[in-house]
Amino acid sequence: MKPKYTAYILLFIALALVVSVIIKTFFSSKTNPEIMEKYKAQKNPFSVQKDSAEIVWARASKFLELRKLELVGGDLQKSNSVIFMPYYNDFHKGTSLKIERKQLGDSTIFTVNVWNSGKPLLIGAKEIALYMATEFDRKKPKKYEE
Repeated sequence: MKPKYTAYILLFIALALVVSVIIKTFFSSKTNPEIMEKYKAQKNPFSVQKDSAEIVWARASKFLELRKLELVGGDLQKSNSVIFMPYYNDFHKGTSLKIERKQLGDSTIFTVNVWNSGKPLLIGAKEIALYMATEFDRKKPKKYEE
């Protein structure tokens, strides 16, 4: 191989490494520790007053609509008290979520469950519960800072 081509190949490899570091730095998929604390503090199941229940229930559907590109492969099953969605992750393993609401006197209790290959994902469930309760979205955290 000629030295001229070797220099181009080495330059290309160096540029590829730099670009990958930049992409990982600016588009990190790690969740901010402050957001993780919000998830951990969220109760699941959680309750709201009866007059707010429809708003919270609508947020569940809105959350699924916002994440529709991430939730692929299943048919949404929705009734007055349950939303069930089986879907597939990047590795084509079965994952599902179930959101339930139950009327108890003057309040409504919401329970969110998320499973990955049959194992509960507590933080995933709390993320949805937090969105339902407050409309907090990890993809738009600046909206909630004051």
